[in-house]
Amino acid sequence: MKPLADEFVKMYESNDPSSIFCYSPGLVRLTSGRLVATMDIGGPGVKQPIGKIFTSDDKGKTWIHRGDFPFGHARPFVAGKSLYVLGHHGDLAIIRSDDEEKAGRTRHP
Repeated sequence: MKPLADEFVKMYESNDPSSIFCYSPGLVRLTSGRLVATMDIGGPGVKQPIGKIFTSDDKGKTWIHRGDFPFGHARPFVAGKSLYVLGHHGDLAIIRSDDEEKAGRTRHP
């Protein structure tokens, strides 16, 4: 079997792939060139699904985990000068960053 990619970078790897699943990847490029990636973690080994957000400033060679958010099926997108991540957890959920230097970092109360 021929691999899909000979060279690749793992952004995240489940520590228990039989019960903790990684899915719903999303990716957006900011005007600065920063890549912002989102993904979901779910499955029987997770109490409730969560989203994760990562950034890369070197065209995807390395990734930094910036935080988690309490919703799934997230999709990052840019509108104007803002980065948004849209998803749901029973209802529509959205987070926004207006600062491209800090884009991709999340905070929760």
